[in-house]
Amino acid sequence: MAPPKRNAFYLYCLDLMDHLRKFEHREFPRGIQDVIGLARTRWNDMTTTQRAPFEAQAKEWKRRMAGPEGDHYRRDTTGKLLANKVSQEDALMNRYKKESNWIRSRFRTCGSVEDAKFYFIKFEIFCQFENEREEKGFVPAEVAMVEFSLKEGVTRHRHYIINHGEIPMGYMSDCKLLAGESHNIPLFYEKSNDDYRSIYIDLYNFINHAGEKSEYPPVYTVGRDLEMTNWLLDWLWQHAALGHEANRIDKVFELESLFIELAQAASFAVSRSETTCQLAKSSWDYEAGTRCSFHEEISNRHCALGGCCRWAYAISETMQPLFKFQMLPGRHLPPKATVNLSCQMVAAPVNARPTNVCDEKESLVGNYFNDLDETDPWYSDDDDDDRISSVSAPQRPPVMPRIDEAAGSSRGPQAVRAQSSPGAQNSLLLGQGRGRGFITAGPR
Repeated sequence: MAPPKRNAFYLYCLDLMDHLRKFEHREFPRGIQDVIGLARTRWNDMTTTQRAPFEAQAKEWKRRMAGPEGDHYRRDTTGKLLANKVSQEDALMNRYKKESNWIRSRFRTCGSVEDAKFYFIKFEIFCQFENEREEKGFVPAEVAMVEFSLKEGVTRHRHYIINHGEIPMGYMSDCKLLAGESHNIPLFYEKSNDDYRSIYIDLYNFINHAGEKSEYPPVYTVGRDLEMTNWLLDWLWQHAALGHEANRIDKVFELESLFIELAQAASFAVSRSETTCQLAKSSWDYEAGTRCSFHEEISNRHCALGGCCRWAYAISETMQPLFKFQMLPGRHLPPKATVNLSCQMVAAPVNARPTNVCDEKESLVGNYFNDLDETDPWYSDDDDDDRISSVSAPQRPPVMPRIDEAAGSSRGPQAVRAQSSPGAQNSLLLGQGRGRGFITAGPR
């Protein structure tokens, strides 16, 4: 619907009605229709100068209606008022602000950043579909959730292979194709769990046991999975059939926002694109003891539990030089990971340039570590540490090192060993053009 027209004569009619009501106490039951005849006679007798104020009001009204004020009348092709629509960019910025405020309040509540606990969630799916109303949906395969803090790493986890129920008509082949290309969970797996009520109750008790917290905390997933995770949590809640009980896992935040706020808490700035690259790194894809038993047995990296653990490892690896917490294998790193954490930041030379970057515009935050040095004070080899899984994975083929001594022969985002002069320290150069500097191995 277009904004109502307000020409000069219309505005004069409104002014005349107000005058007659005030000074002659007239009534106009039919509104402006009752005054049009009288107004037309007087309007025709008015000079250009007398009409000028109403002409100016009409132009001002037209100008206002062409702007945001007119959006309260104009509608889009779906019939929705434009004033009720928020631009995608504004909505995204509002969401980022909301997430940042919640995370910062969590830091204050816990007293220290290292003690704050967060919950990561990841789904694997068989396919994405659209129903008859062109609404998007997903066919679930598995779900995993882990509890993480900088101080203790991954402390608890939950994992379920979900019975997907009825597959939408026409999407059977899509489900088989995607499963074969990713997680390899059989479409009709006899060990899948169809007790949706128990799964959902276990998940919300996992993030807030027995209602100990005043409100249910958010769960975190990477930005590309945000829509899918929200949809599947709502699907799981509906299939749990809890009656009038509201969905308690109703806040899903971007993991990138948490990463950025953790870095800022240590006065270290990092971009969202750098964060996305760091969370997507593949260093621990095939590490034993990081996935569920099903994916350990077939040595498949597309595991919901493995994905959550890898996010925790990526955050731990990046934040350790900033917060100086102890890295515990099986908590902050895979159970058998070997890594040297004796690192410090130094300035990068102006002419230094890496040969491998995440992409042409944005670089990876960087690989902060060298080979294991068991004399390092941060290294811990405590056999009593919890492990994510006790199932041993089949031996995988050897993987090429991520730091190439020849500088540039391997693919993917990585740090590159810089040239050093005699007597200089060994340094690792971070991404192109970001001003992040070198990370230098400490004394051995």
